[in-house]
Amino acid sequence: MRASTITAGFGLAVLALASGMTLAQGTKGEGAAPQTPPQRTAPPPQARPQPQARTQPDWAAPPTYTTLDLQAGFEPDPRTIQVQAGGNFDAAALGGACIGMVNGRAPDVDINYRAGSFPLNIYARSNADTVLVINDPQGRWHCNDDTHGLNPAISFPRPQSGNYNIWVGIIGSGPAPATLSITELDMPTR
Repeated sequence: MRASTITAGFGLAVLALASGMTLAQGTKGEGAAPQTPPQRTAPPPQARPQPQARTQPDWAAPPTYTTLDLQAGFEPDPRTIQVQAGGNFDAAALGGACIGMVNGRAPDVDINYRAGSFPLNIYARSNADTVLVINDPQGRWHCNDDTHGLNPAISFPRPQSGNYNIWVGIIGSGPAPATLSITELDMPTR
């Protein structure tokens, strides 16, 4: 039975090819108009998305230098990280006391902090005029310039647990080497 089905199918294909038709056209009677492929039309042009000016640094990006997982009472205290202060984003766009140029593509350092009864103090030291920009766990921006001479510092007397994104920026052109410090102890005054 199977051989006869194959032979019949083969015979139909040979007959169709001999009459100049393809199997896709079928075996309609003489004079049938050949089928034409459907016309393809180009899709309508899509509007290009317009570049938007960034209104804040990308706090969700992985940090440039490191992520620290700290809980109240951490040691050693202070924790220090060497960074290059500066970038391509003008922190003045954040408003308030925010000034200086920071890296708009990513934070310099992230801290995942589990709070206790200690304050959380963050400061930077450099030979250049540096600034600090911090996005706290509630998404609020904190900025500082010149707390200790040309060095910035931000204190959270009753910090909340969560993620702190930190940028060390610079006034003027840069970059410049800087040391970022995170402590629960009193900050140095110079």
